[in-house]
Amino acid sequence: MKVQDVMSREVLACGPDDDLGRAALTMWKGDCGVLPVVWGGRLVGVVTDRDICMGLALEGARPSERRVREVMSREVYSCIPDDDLGDALETMASRRVRRLPVVDGDRLVGIVSMNDIVVHAEERGHPPVRQILATLRGICRPHAKPQQAATAKRTAAA
Repeated sequence: MKVQDVMSREVLACGPDDDLGRAALTMWKGDCGVLPVVWGGRLVGVVTDRDICMGLALEGARPSERRVREVMSREVYSCIPDDDLGDALETMASRRVRRLPVVDGDRLVGIVSMNDIVVHAEERGHPPVRQILATLRGICRPHAKPQQAATAKRTAAA
């Protein structure tokens, strides 16, 4: 099964110069938690509802005072329409993301989410539930806290 078989083709997006209020409103109206960031037709990042929340809370700023480019992730994990769905699930698990922009070159053509995959699996029985659970396990594993990471490095070096 290919990514193009389950991806959403109607994708809401924003630009890097949009303010965070506009991005949040787009997410609210579209009932989504992430927006691809597109500039000049190219995918240049992604912004999540968490990025917006933390970007505002930590700076004490108003949504109209901050731009998407200030809080977006520039390191974007993506896939192409012809990718195997299993490969997309592996990327989601290893990179700990619930959604992957789907690109043709650097042009955004869709997005595939865990929601898309679960709905598809429920309707057609593919991918297998065990593969979906393994992906969710990878996505949901806790981040190592800085203190834990330093202890793990010292232990490994000993």
